[in-house]
Amino acid sequence: MKKWWGPEGMSCPKADIDCRPGGTYETLMQAPDGTTHDVRGTFTDIESGKKVAYTWAWYTDDKPGAETSVEVSFTEKDGGTEVHLHHEGFATQEEADQHNWGWTSSLNCLEKIF
Repeated sequence: MKKWWGPEGMSCPKADIDCRPGGTYETLMQAPDGTTHDVRGTFTDIESGKKVAYTWAWYTDDKPGAETSVEVSFTEKDGGTEVHLHHEGFATQEEADQHNWGWTSSLNCLEKIF
């Protein structure tokens, strides 16, 4: 995950993950200027090879922001895997648009390593 997590141009110096229902995760994305972005959550549902669902909250000064929900599902397609990502619960359309950009960029990073 450290090889691709975060939008293009960012690095991932931390990815602590306990991938099981009720398990938690914490990742740290770092911009080239050193600015960090801390996101944490709890896994709510996991179906091996099919689906991962979890909560998502940005943390500032070790305090959580608003919590949203992410579900990622996987489907075999044309000898590969198609990824479907749904992230919901944003307070504004602007937040949803920013996350759409971030996810698209992050998935571009994932695609580059395979």
